[in-house]
Order: sequence, then C-alpha cells, then structure tokens
Amino acid sequence: MDDRRRRLALFADPRDIAARILLPATLAAFGNAGELHCPVVLLPESARHAGSWADWAARLRDRLVQLARGTGRWESALRQPPLSLARLARRKGMSLVFLPDDDPNHPEIVARLNEEFRCGLSLNLYCQKRFGPELLAQFAVAANYHNGSLPRFRGLRASNWSLYQAASTSGYCFHRMDDGIDSGNLLIEGEVAVRAEDTPAQLEWRKAHAAAQRLPELLRALSENRAGRPQSGMAGEHNRHAHELATRIDDPGRLSAAEWRRRLHAFIRLHVRIDGRWLAVTGVRAARPGDPLCFRCADDQWLAVVAVDFLPVSRTRQ
Repeated sequence: MDDRRRRLALFADPRDIAARILLPATLAAFGNAGELHCPVVLLPESARHAGSWADWAARLRDRLVQLARGTGRWESALRQPPLSLARLARRKGMSLVFLPDDDPNHPEIVARLNEEFRCGLSLNLYCQKRFGPELLAQFAVAANYHNGSLPRFRGLRASNWSLYQAASTSGYCFHRMDDGIDSGNLLIEGEVAVRAEDTPAQLEWRKAHAAAQRLPELLRALSENRAGRPQSGMAGEHNRHAHELATRIDDPGRLSAAEWRRRLHAFIRLHVRIDGRWLAVTGVRAARPGDPLCFRCADDQWLAVVAVDFLPVSRTRQ
C-alpha cells in the first residue's frame, strides 16, 4: 500500500457530543486497521480549550437544565464527559493542529497535509465548514460522519428534524465527500429507533455509539478505496434558514398548541415575540386568558410561557 494511503487525517470538533464519542473510538479502531494510522487530528481554533474547566461548567449547566425541564430523567447524553485533547494526543502519539479561523481550507493547512503529514485519507467528525476542492484534492478518499439518513436528512440538525417529523427511526452514516452538501456515496449506514422520551442530544448520543461500532468496517472501506453506494430516494436539505423558519415565531397565535409542543420537543428553544418582545422560550403550559405571558393558539387553546432559556418565569411577571 502506498505510504499516503496508510495515513489518515482526522478532522473533529470535540465540543460536539458525537465527536467526543467518535474521536477516541476512531483512534482506538486503528489497532484493528492493519497498517493504517492517524498522524494528525485537526481541530477548530475555537476548540483549543475543549476539555477545560469551562466545558465542565457547561456540562454542569446541562445537568441543571435537565432538572429545570422537570422530566425526572437523567439523559445518558449528559454523562458523556468532555475530552482532554492534550491527554489524548500524548496517549495516541499524534499531533494536534488547530485550524486558523476554524477553516480546514486554509492554505497553511492544505500545505501541511501535503508536505508534512502526507495524508492520503481523511475522516471528518463534525468539523462544520465545507471542504473545498483544493483540500479534497489532497485525499484519495475523504469521508464524513453525518447524523442523519441520506439523502432525506441532508444538512444541519438531522436529529432535531427527525424528531420534528415524528420519524420512527433516526439514521446515521459515513459517506464519501464530494463537491456537494452531504451528497457523496454511502460507505456505512445505520439507524436507531426513536423513543417517545428522546431529546435531540439523546438521539445524537445513541447514534454516535452505534456508529462507533462500525468504525473498523469504515476504516477498511477507506483503506480499500471502496466506491460506496450512490444515494437514492427523496432528497431533503435542512439548512440554517429552514431552522430559523421553524424556531423564530413572530406571531405565537398562528401555531396550534400541539404544534407548539412538537417544535419545543424537537428544537428545545424557540425565539418568540410575545407582548412586543422577543423571548427564548423553552417551556409552555396550559393557561387561561389573563395569565402572565399567555396567548391564544390557532386552535383556540391558551398557552403560557413557563420557562425562558430554561429559567422559570415568575408568576407575577407581567
């Protein structure tokens, strides 16, 4: 095997829960991948301090949020600890490179991959910026982890959209990267059942653990330059604009009570104009006319805001 074809560059953002699962799992899988190895992990500059006290504080906040939502459950997703990047690099004997301006296409990065690390393969685990043609040209095979079934859930927030669409299953895949958005041939596909109590984070956690079990198979596919299966079926693209349309509501009365609860379940936080001001609403309850921060829905039911950005709303608030 050509030396470049034995060297894989990993792109990852360890602030994402799926990447915190898949990054160490990928590095562990190299032990069963023959001569394949990973000399470098490339991370956004803004993730340089991932695993610091700030990440642990954010994890504590997430746990408090879970209590504030009053479900009485501890999500498995909240038990996933932050990654210590420096410790991981020392243990695995690899280099950490931080992307200038969080951009994998930066000329310095393209040059280092070609001249210093000489990587002929790459795998992207939640580095959000699209790979340009110059970067893709460095690799014989470039693959990407996507947290949804393709082509139905191309784009962003596939777990949120699968909850919103009341899908019975939520998929994940590894696909080859091309010049489109999540349009390359599929190398690995899988799915998990959607449970009634699932949140987006819980779905992400279970899909990432399922995908981690398939990593030895993926690494073999990369080292053998497998073409993969072309995508087929109805395509859908969920971009930032679609998310904003679903979560920014200038007239709360245009939605039914059921639609309100459906959107909160799927997207967690809605930005809503109520009483002339915009609020980050994360909880509602049945209400009566005259209650604080209440409104009449399209189906004539009344709802009131009970949580703004996860903080309870005072009963006396007007």
